[in-house]
Amino acid sequence: MKDGVTEPVRAVRRVERSLSQLRQESSPRNVHHFRTSVRRLEAVLELAGDGGLPPKLAKAMRKLWRRTGNVRDYDVQLGLLRELQLGPELPAKRGLQQWLEERRGRRQHKLEQVLEQEAAQELRLRLQRLRREWQGRPAGLPASPAAEALRSYFEAARAPEALEPAGLHALRKRAKQLRYMAEVERRSPGARGEAGETGRAVESGLRRLQAALGAWHDWAELSDAAAAHGGAGAVALQAALRNLTGAKLQQALRERAAV
Repeated sequence: MKDGVTEPVRAVRRVERSLSQLRQESSPRNVHHFRTSVRRLEAVLELAGDGGLPPKLAKAMRKLWRRTGNVRDYDVQLGLLRELQLGPELPAKRGLQQWLEERRGRRQHKLEQVLEQEAAQELRLRLQRLRREWQGRPAGLPASPAAEALRSYFEAARAPEALEPAGLHALRKRAKQLRYMAEVERRSPGARGEAGETGRAVESGLRRLQAALGAWHDWAELSDAAAAHGGAGAVALQAALRNLTGAKLQQALRERAAV
């Protein structure tokens, strides 16, 4: 806690700021920051024993979360496609890029419609209410958020389905949330010495795992999009994406074993 502001209050404020920025402009950066701030808030509330967003706030968040997710997916896929260095497959790549940009534009329009509706105002009021509830209230965080994150990670990683594609996708999302939990320890005033090193090590390991699983998932999504789009000369492009996705999966499995 710094200047009397607890971590839950700080996390709510981040979501409020990111929502305000998103309402001003639904740029890729603002969409990403909004979703990241919500995930961090969920992680902090889980640490505090509240189990995540309050039901009424979660309900107010639902439609906006879905719309931002749709836009974010296309932002990520377009970013990967721009990284892809291909020669003969260039026309197919260009066609897929145009297709994704058109779909991204439609999703952005729907997002902006939601941001103009009363639902966005309801979400803002619910966030204000949550912040007021946490002000002047002890944070109730565990002594070591990083240790709690590590315990929760091993629970998720030991699940029988954790090596299946669907299980790895769930583990990716869990690793991201647990990394945010570990970050709380790094930011705490007492994060020094051995405890601070432990927190940084846990955060670093989960960050690497999240990045590796995220890369595999994102390339798999782009591969699926290429298959759905088809188009002239798409066979070679789809084969290249499948090969990349397979390589990313093996890299993610190696990182999982390392963690």
